Amino acid sequence: MSNSYLDPVDETSRVASARSPVTDDSVRAVRVLIDAYRLSAESRDKRRVDSELLVARQVMEELVPSTIPTLEGLDIGGVIEASLEVGGDYFE
Repeated sequence: MSNSYLDPVDETSRVASARSPVTDDSVRAVRVLIDAYRLSAESRDKRRVDSELLVARQVMEELVPSTIPTLEGLDIGGVIEASLEVGGDYFE
């Protein structure tokens, strides 16, 4: 009767030695493609967010009065500086 026991260390060595350089090159190529896809998706998401922030900024600029009202006996002033990100609500 023969022993059908497989030594995991020997089996791993056999599989590792059977790998070809083509396989390694293919794995590297797939990794490069995956990284490129991720960067592309991140870039696309950033462009979308930047576009939405620009629209939000334009809306806020339209909501804010362009002139300061004059009221006798009061000095009124104000400064509005847009942030890099938009958050919260506009209150009158």
